[in-house]
Amino acid sequence: MRDTVARSLAPVRVASLLSIACVLIAATVLLGRERRRELRLLAMRGEHPARIALAFTPSLLAAALPAGVLGFASAWLTVTHFGPSALLETHAIRSAVLAATACVLAGVMLAATTIGVLADRSVDHPTRHVHARFLLPLGCLTLCALTLWSFRRLDTVGGIRTYGVQARGGDMLALGFPLSLLLAVTAATALVLRAAITHARLSGGRLPRALRLGWRRVVLEAGPTVATVAAAALAAGSMITATALADGARDQLHDKAAVYVGSDLAVTLFDEPVLSPSLASRATLAWTTTADWADGRVELWGVDRATFAAATALRDDGSELPLADLIALLEPTVGTPAPAIVVGGDLAVGEEA
Repeated sequence: MRDTVARSLAPVRVASLLSIACVLIAATVLLGRERRRELRLLAMRGEHPARIALAFTPSLLAAALPAGVLGFASAWLTVTHFGPSALLETHAIRSAVLAATACVLAGVMLAATTIGVLADRSVDHPTRHVHARFLLPLGCLTLCALTLWSFRRLDTVGGIRTYGVQARGGDMLALGFPLSLLLAVTAATALVLRAAITHARLSGGRLPRALRLGWRRVVLEAGPTVATVAAAALAAGSMITATALADGARDQLHDKAAVYVGSDLAVTLFDEPVLSPSLASRATLAWTTTADWADGRVELWGVDRATFAAATALRDDGSELPLADLIALLEPTVGTPAPAIVVGGDLAVGEEA
């Protein structure tokens, strides 16, 4: 179960990181605009963007380190107090610490890089704007191509397949189709939204003063607004996709257990079983053997009619009759052969042979 869910949610982690990166870039852009005079002076003095980014790194670390510690502590308290179990494995704790550290360092590097780019663009801005406006359409086309490739990969190799307790398959590109589609739709929406915001900077003239001021601040800069909307859309879509994938994996394993096991646990014994009093009320005994029938061999099962229906389950689409009625068909009659339910071939569940 853990392996199945982990493989299903791997693309969701990627989309979540992308949404976090969008929020971080948008916040850094706003920070850069607050200090744009300082950035522009450094750029006009001929400072390299890398040196400017490096100069801002200590202040970024001063904000990122407490945020990382606070986030790790919040996650720790949430899992230990509201999670399935308060006992955490050492490997899980070590992995969480490494992941939090990596996220802090990657976030600082991303924010510093954004500041360096902002400082560089503050000088000779018009010449660079011509090339930058094609990045979003190009990214949208790239995501559309990735979505098509992911769909074809999913159609070719399929998704995760479970064999007993083992999970096989789970190609990252194939499983990422829902997320790649989400990214493509988000990018297309951002492209349209960017064009709309550009033409909406002078709108809202009939709104009250407070609402007009808020609206003008929203549409003043298309970049941060689009990044924030895209991040919110990715976060919501990732949550819905993660829930659907996790529920799908759980239902798949539950249905498989109901079909191939018939209950939540089955134990094979070779000696005459004796149920303890603690298990007798929620367990049943079944005997199995193979026999010759017609031109082939069949697997013959003998069940305890008094306890079988209470300890096992039958899928809703397994038969038109409920399990209790199927068990009632096995009621023996004096002077006739023992009744049996034949499954397989041209016979349906519950049909008399």
